Amino acid sequence: MDGFGPMAATPVKKKINVRNKGASGEREAINIIKERMRLVEARLADTGLHVKAASNDVMRNSLQSRSGGYDAHGIPIIALEIKRDEAMSLDAMWAQAQRQAKNRELPVLMWRRNKGKWAIRTYGALTSIAGAPMMWVVCDLALSDFLDYYERLYETYLRMNADGN
Repeated sequence: MDGFGPMAATPVKKKINVRNKGASGEREAINIIKERMRLVEARLADTGLHVKAASNDVMRNSLQSRSGGYDAHGIPIIALEIKRDEAMSLDAMWAQAQRQAKNRELPVLMWRRNKGKWAIRTYGALTSIAGAPMMWVVCDLALSDFLDYYERLYETYLRMNADGN
């Protein structure tokens, strides 16, 4: 009589290791950014421009809890903070992303809930056609919009730092 009595199989809930889940989310997010960086590097290489491929230097900051800093090293222009959590406070995560950004880097929070889509919070610039001063504002973006934006930033960065410049 399988399935009855004290020896019956009962579903066991697998305990989620929060640290592993966070590390997995960080690796996933970093790989998304690196993939876009590689596309830019390949496109510029096809034009004959000699650029240093920064995507080779991108890695997860495995010492972040001990030594501080943001979640990925080697991504030019931005300070990337990655969060994958169910009980997250967007304001608290954004405050952390801002604290982690140093050396004039743009703070970028990349976050998602379990089984959700990645979203981005960063700063964007509002400009006026009337010539008024630019104003920085907090922007929430879809991942695809951010990747398009970062692609342009990264291409400009590579062109400015190419051999011969």
